[in-house]
Amino acid sequence: MQTAKGLNCLNISITNHHDTIVTRLLNLPNWRKLMESAQMDENNVPSTPMRKLIIYMPDIAYELIDKRLTHVTGGDGQSVYRVTYDYRYFDDQYNVPDWLPGR
Repeated sequence: MQTAKGLNCLNISITNHHDTIVTRLLNLPNWRKLMESAQMDENNVPSTPMRKLIIYMPDIAYELIDKRLTHVTGGDGQSVYRVTYDYRYFDDQYNVPDWLPGR
C-alpha cells in the first residue's frame, strides 16, 4: 500500500527518523518489496528507501548492507571463500523505472 505520492510505510518511517519502526520493517519477510519503491523529487532525481537510509540513517543502512546485502560463502581455512554483494538497491538506475508508482 502506498500514499498518493507513492510513499510506502518504509519511506515514511525513514523520512520521519523512526529508527525502531525502520528496523522492524527491514526485519519483515517482505522487506525487499518495501525497498523496491521510488519517487522523483522536484529536480527529477529518483528517491528510494536505500538512498534515504544512507542520508538519514547511515547506521541502519550499514547494518542492512552487512546483514542482508552481503553474503559470505565458506570461511577461514576453507577451500572456498567468497563474499557476494547485492547491489540492486545501490546501482538502482535500471530498477527505478519499475519501482515508480503505477508500474
